Amino acid sequence: MKEYHYNLKQAAAQLKLDEQTVQEIALNFVRENHSYLTPITQALNSGRTDEAARQAHRLKGAALELRMERIARLAGMLESQSGRQSLKHSQAIIGELKKLFRLLEQELHENRSKE
Repeated sequence: MKEYHYNLKQAAAQLKLDEQTVQEIALNFVRENHSYLTPITQALNSGRTDEAARQAHRLKGAALELRMERIARLAGMLESQSGRQSLKHSQAIIGELKKLFRLLEQELHENRSKE
């Protein structure tokens, strides 16, 4: 996977905002990804699966608001696993989320420079 393919135009239309506004909101979300991933990781590392599930739910909700389905889907998987205390794939999911955040940030910056 080398690109994220965030449909900025579609997200803007669904959110009833202009593309530039959605792009700025999305960039802020991506830049602040640690505010979502760090609490999840800390909760998982300390065995607080209920807190990890809550934080993953928070990430899922924010991603859905911005129409970032791939991030939301992975956050939902993490939420589900944490809720069931099945942490077998949690680190892999977090790694995949980090990769998606990097790809999305790169894509948003590239879109911004085209303007």
